[in-house]
Amino acid sequence: VYNSFAEVNVLNFGAKGDNSTDDSTAIQKALDYALANKVKTVYFPKNTYLIKSCLYYYGNMILKFEQGAVLKRGSSALRYLLANDISDTVTLYNGNTNIQIIGATFDGNADYVTAANDDNKCTLLNSGHASNITVENCTFKNGNVWHLYEICASENIKVINCIFDGTSYGG
Repeated sequence: VYNSFAEVNVLNFGAKGDNSTDDSTAIQKALDYALANKVKTVYFPKNTYLIKSCLYYYGNMILKFEQGAVLKRGSSALRYLLANDISDTVTLYNGNTNIQIIGATFDGNADYVTAANDDNKCTLLNSGHASNITVENCTFKNGNVWHLYEICASENIKVINCIFDGTSYGG
């Protein structure tokens, strides 16, 4: 049984949200803690969290972003900003399920793409082999050649009141 009354605050796991510190490890610790302890909600206060390695979210989870909270790509090598954790054994729709992502701003930091080098691709949000996902009141901006939100082999996905503010192809 999940504890629907408790929430995990990413700042309590060492995230700074200062737009210069790599917050990847701290946020992943918060997500992993929530999974292990069956805490349903992971909370992101209003800050800009620089992400240099892919963050993985899990099933039966709410990612709740205060208005103005931003996940910002912090490395040209980063290919996925936020993705559901799936293994090679996940097929069809048997991956993560019952997920809500509310209020996030996903910033792909399009400065990484230039006309001479469009190999710095990044998908901002990924849902693969998943079901029952709601993405609500989110903004996707400064994409990098790839997808703003990639949905693969998933069912019952709701995208509600979101803004998709373009992808940069360099130059």
